[in-house]
Amino acid sequence: MSKCLLHKDKLQAFKGWLDSKGINHRDGIGSYQVLQVFQQGQWMGVFRRASMIEHLTVDVRLEELVRAFINTPKFKYTQEDLEYYIHTFECAIRDEDSVTLHDERCPEVLEMLKHLKELTK
Repeated sequence: MSKCLLHKDKLQAFKGWLDSKGINHRDGIGSYQVLQVFQQGQWMGVFRRASMIEHLTVDVRLEELVRAFINTPKFKYTQEDLEYYIHTFECAIRDEDSVTLHDERCPEVLEMLKHLKELTK
């Protein structure tokens, strides 16, 4: 079992994500099992534990699936949005009074630009 992988507040979002992927799921059985997910020909559980208030325990065979959900980008951008943001950041970087590509004063701006460019690939 994988502990502390899925926050209890993300359970509904996880169910919605499973629906969007066409993955079958159903309510859990008993007082501790909160969800069952159908994978590899069998139902696997997600559990609530009395000793873990904030997180759910996930069947180890579901860990890869839950990690895919966690790593899914939360915001969907159109190609036009991404190109606009990239252009805006690049213009700000080119401005003499702003940062340059090698300026270490604003690494978060440069990191955001790299991130946006990655999303367009």
